[in-house]
Amino acid sequence: MFNVLNKKLFVPVAIILGALFIFGITCRDAFCNLASLVLNWGLLNLSWCILGLTAIMGVILLCMVFSDFGKKIIGGADAKPLYSTFTWIAMAICSSIGIAMMFYAVVEPLGYFYAPPVYLGIQAETNAAALNAVAQSTFHWSLMYYAIQIFWGIVIVYMSINKGLPFRPSAALYPLVKNKIFGLSGTVIDILCCVSLVCGTITCFGLGTMQFSTGLAYVSGFEVSNMLYFFVVVAVTICFSFSSARGISKGMAILSNLNTYLYMILLAFLIIFGPTVKLFELLLGSLGTLCNNFFPAMFNGDFIGTTNNFANFNTSYYFIWTLVFSPVAGMFYAKIARGRSIRTFIIVNWLVPTAFILVWFNMWGGCAIYQQFFNHAKISEIIAEWGAPVANFALLDVMPLRILTIPATLIAVIIGFMTMADALTGIVASMTVKKSRAEAAPIPVRLFWGFLTGGLTLICLFVLDKVGTVALQSLAVAAGIPLLVVTTLVCYGSIKLITGEVDHIIDETQEGREALELTAKETEE
Repeated sequence: MFNVLNKKLFVPVAIILGALFIFGITCRDAFCNLASLVLNWGLLNLSWCILGLTAIMGVILLCMVFSDFGKKIIGGADAKPLYSTFTWIAMAICSSIGIAMMFYAVVEPLGYFYAPPVYLGIQAETNAAALNAVAQSTFHWSLMYYAIQIFWGIVIVYMSINKGLPFRPSAALYPLVKNKIFGLSGTVIDILCCVSLVCGTITCFGLGTMQFSTGLAYVSGFEVSNMLYFFVVVAVTICFSFSSARGISKGMAILSNLNTYLYMILLAFLIIFGPTVKLFELLLGSLGTLCNNFFPAMFNGDFIGTTNNFANFNTSYYFIWTLVFSPVAGMFYAKIARGRSIRTFIIVNWLVPTAFILVWFNMWGGCAIYQQFFNHAKISEIIAEWGAPVANFALLDVMPLRILTIPATLIAVIIGFMTMADALTGIVASMTVKKSRAEAAPIPVRLFWGFLTGGLTLICLFVLDKVGTVALQSLAVAAGIPLLVVTTLVCYGSIKLITGEVDHIIDETQEGREALELTAKETEE
């Protein structure tokens, strides 16, 4: 297996991850404090940059849609779609947002209902608070969330699949720095993206494990313990590792379809057995509120200091958290879209998940707010006692058919982080082998990254506990700070994609031919 590895990427990533975890285990408090310090500094000082750069990526995507660049086919003019439209969309939804939309579906809208963001200037527990609670939650996890990942995915995959460069994040910088991506700067960027992604994946895996374990404990009477975490992590690791080894078509595509059907069943249940008319009123009202508040939420500054830094520690936090995943998650999105036009890819991956997330937060959050406000359910009190992972189950516990819906939700949670881990570890495996542009990395490499992710998750939960897991999340987000600089450069270089300058360089110049020769040489070494 060692012969197929890209050692200049694989070895540094392994060393850095090993050093981080040794540091975390031996100096837990220092590890947590350092991660928190870096994160807080970044959010307090760079929120304006995070929000502004996210908006720029959205504008560039719109330019791609309406330009001739949008007509180009991912994979080339003769490429054909690999998956049906339903399977393609299912994988796009499940590969990165599944954990977040399950974890925050109840707790975030309910929290904003009782404590609205200060910048809105509205009273808690009112109609306006309900509409804004769902709109704010949807804003965090839909349109701009996907814009960040779609942008990165388009640039990387066009340069690698369409133009023949290595299938790695550094390929996105070719329009700006040309063949320097094969040197130290390109390697550093790839290492940064790999380390950030693995830390982020482990954190999501840990959060998903805690949600599943807490939900199981809440409804069954089991105690949340390290032993329960162990069985959950081991079972899920084995499943998603072998799903990854089977390839996308025989593994993740099947899981994503299954989970999408589960999501649709759960939504249908909430609509039928929830306050149906009220939910549709909330859906319409929150959509209007989202449109009305989009720009204030997108460009929310705290010059005077009277908004409790809401944008810094909420919106900016979510966006830079997304940026950590975006180079690699975006690569997966665009890779499974082979055969689709760039215009179709952007529109579908932007609008369909956004519509789905809007409905999702409306139904879960709306039912929770209704049960708490009108029926005096104790959902908030249960969350305060058990923690955020129990929120969905606390809602289902006061609704009909709990004997069916709670197990269905547990299954959806566990498949959600299986599909996420499957997608992301598969891409990391592809990045760390010589033939990065192959359809899939060798099975032993995919299994290695799968089992490594599961093993490090157990270390986090067992040794670092919840505090350490949050610190790892902070560290992963802090790693997104240098990615702001890289993303700024990619934004500038992407203009050359839209104008066709990059096509000219790759196809017709000596510099372009040298780039392809370097790619071939790198693959053989």
